[in-house]
Amino acid sequence: MRLFILLSILVFLISSCGKPKDCPDDFIVYGNVEPYSDIYYVGDTLELYVKNSCEYVYSRSQEKYYSLRGHRFFSNLSIYQIDSSVTDYYYKLHEFVDIIDDTTFAYEPCYSTDSNSYLLFSSVNQNDSIYSSVKIVLKKKGLFYLSFGIWNSNVMHCGLSYVYSNYCDTVNFDLCTLLNKGKDNNINFLKESPNDRFNSWMLHPADKNFYERGGFAYKVIDKYGL
Repeated sequence: MRLFILLSILVFLISSCGKPKDCPDDFIVYGNVEPYSDIYYVGDTLELYVKNSCEYVYSRSQEKYYSLRGHRFFSNLSIYQIDSSVTDYYYKLHEFVDIIDDTTFAYEPCYSTDSNSYLLFSSVNQNDSIYSSVKIVLKKKGLFYLSFGIWNSNVMHCGLSYVYSNYCDTVNFDLCTLLNKGKDNNINFLKESPNDRFNSWMLHPADKNFYERGGFAYKVIDKYGL
């Protein structure tokens, strides 16, 4: 009898973990670009940040909030100049902006073999929130697209409640960052790019290829409007 009870519990746990509704894998957090504008000047400072409760992270498929307490998240910032040639586009972060150092985060500029660069760093848990922030100083004129947000760096355990437990198989999950909720993030600027990646692919569909990538477009001019 005791063996039967144990086997019944084991079967229940295995079958429960296999239910898609118990293991959501598509989460959203929200971020901001401040100040929000379409036109900036060389020398302006922007802050990009995400601050989302660890206990209330939204799953789109389940339309519920879940706890992701204890999970480690990474942050990424890439900036592309999109008014360059039709065939080429660059993400030379080090040429477009200066990063204002913040001891809260361990900023780590990364370089690829073609000298393109982007920024990686870990988010922190601050007052029960997932917190990520970087301040940039604009230093080059042009039309730009930036992608900023956080993503997960480990698997999680699915459970039978809104808080994940440790008795089920681990699953991978996706997490996207949406910037400036309710605003268009100057998406029409993409149409001015000569590059098909931005003026076509990124717009079809825009939800997946622009907004869910933490997308934001903007122009930088000098203080004389040139």
